Amino acid sequence: MVCTIIFGHGVDFSIFMTSALQKEYTTGKDEMPTYRTSILLAVITTVLAIGALIFAKHPALKSIASVSLVGVIAALVITFIFYPILFRFFIANRPQKGKSPLTLWLTIQSVLFFIYFGLGGILFSVTLRLLMIILPISKTNKYKLFGNGMALFMKSVLYIKPTVIKKVINPYHEDFSKQSIIIANHTSFLDTLAIGMCTPYIVFLVNDWVYKSPIFGKAVKMAGFYPVSSGVEDNVDVIKERIGKDFSLMIFPEGTRSLNNNVTRFHKGAFYLSEKLQLDILPIYIHGNSEIIPKGDFNVYDGHIFSVIGERIAWNDESYGKTYSERTKKISRKFKEDFQNIRNQYEDENYFKQKLFLSFLYKENEIITEVKKDFKQNKNVYHKLNEAFTINEKILHYGNDYGQIDFLLVMQQAARQLFSFVKNEEKREIASTNYITKTRNLKYIHNLNVIDDIKTLLISTTIDDEDQELIQFFEKIVVLKNRKIDVTFLTSFTKQIETDGYVVYTK
Repeated sequence: MVCTIIFGHGVDFSIFMTSALQKEYTTGKDEMPTYRTSILLAVITTVLAIGALIFAKHPALKSIASVSLVGVIAALVITFIFYPILFRFFIANRPQKGKSPLTLWLTIQSVLFFIYFGLGGILFSVTLRLLMIILPISKTNKYKLFGNGMALFMKSVLYIKPTVIKKVINPYHEDFSKQSIIIANHTSFLDTLAIGMCTPYIVFLVNDWVYKSPIFGKAVKMAGFYPVSSGVEDNVDVIKERIGKDFSLMIFPEGTRSLNNNVTRFHKGAFYLSEKLQLDILPIYIHGNSEIIPKGDFNVYDGHIFSVIGERIAWNDESYGKTYSERTKKISRKFKEDFQNIRNQYEDENYFKQKLFLSFLYKENEIITEVKKDFKQNKNVYHKLNEAFTINEKILHYGNDYGQIDFLLVMQQAARQLFSFVKNEEKREIASTNYITKTRNLKYIHNLNVIDDIKTLLISTTIDDEDQELIQFFEKIVVLKNRKIDVTFLTSFTKQIETDGYVVYTK
């Protein structure tokens, strides 16, 4: 009976501590002292009621008291020390580092994915290396054998997770029979695998860490991959010899993975080699990898990986410039425009659904329920709202939700700067704990004194009378239509655009 009581105390203490940690995780407020005090009072009561029997003369009573004291102290230590450590390690720490919370199922899938990738990669590379040593074929055919084998492995890695849709889209019917310099955007280590689905006959230019890696180093050397951290200018002849007449060259012109789905500045190396080797530029646009495994994360989310093969650009096409420096700028500009068009085509209203819901994971149930209900009712409006703003617009949002609109706006365009004022203080605190505030230009403000240099206002709830005077500072106002917002005070503004979901007013 005593053990049952002590076990019940331990369960109750854990429930109290879970409630405290969940409130802190949800709102950012530290309410642990209050809950710790309640637990301590329960411990003191138990010790006084049962632990006092330790002074009894009868051995049975002493035994009961000893069990209760040891059990209560153990429950107290576990609840006060170990339980918070586990909660923060598995749940709270990731959002604080700008990473999405995880479900157990996602974690299991990710572990299985990387086990297959690691062990399978070693097995495939060792097998292929042995075949390259043993088989009496030419060096070029050995490279082809290795390329075909690794392409098969790369494809198998991507298909190990069935909740990720894989597709190669080839609108210009590219067959890779003619050598080229392939360029692609770079957001994830999966990008190499996505390129491998397109063609096996590729020589990758890689960073030194890959070339010297104890896991991948031997394989990439045998495959003929080439390190370019020191530049390509002095290695043109070596690269030309390696690609021969059958292989194309693969370069990520950004040089490193970007932290979001924006294409960053191109370096000149790929276009220098295109000029020197007289090889066409072949763009491949990789869409989805930035959401599947973002840079700095090692969890595999759901989504899709589309490798869209673009139109070849002849190495001597002067419409992109006469020098490789000019071609770098113009091709970079075209690549970014084309990639944005691809994003517009394939990112529908459900594209960021999993990311949004995960950002509220482990918060209180009523919050999660409200966010999911709001998204279901308004997802089409929120998706089209992206069209009301430019990709790098600076916006003030006057709202009263849990931050779901802000989340979607900055996920759609990472270069946007968004200042959000949530009328309800508790909702504002909940929204401000979202992990997206660590990785995007999103800031939750407590007053409206920061609007001096912001010219665009988004209104998703009724503006209080005392706040209506701020309207004069803006040049563009976007109002959601399904919120029954009174806009009679916009007397100095003219309606410019009206859609099913929102209206745009300008001065």
